[in-house]
Amino acid sequence: MVAVNNSEIAREARLINTFAQSYVPKFTQLVERLNHRKVAGAITGEEADSLRLCVEAMGMLVATQARLAKLIENAQDKSPVR
Repeated sequence: MVAVNNSEIAREARLINTFAQSYVPKFTQLVERLNHRKVAGAITGEEADSLRLCVEAMGMLVATQARLAKLIENAQDKSPVR
């Protein structure tokens, strides 16, 4: 097993958080558009609902990833350096 130090973990957590934070608003806007059917194309009914649910699920995953990355980053900041 490869040893990983706290600074590497914190750096990865910051990278994950930055990526996730950039996508959260994009998913939020897309869900809003889908909720109001302001999307290009001819998808309607169940197809549109399925697409909206998929986008909402991805948005929740990205938001959760951001929260976990922030928790990891904060934990690394408080732990002793190895």
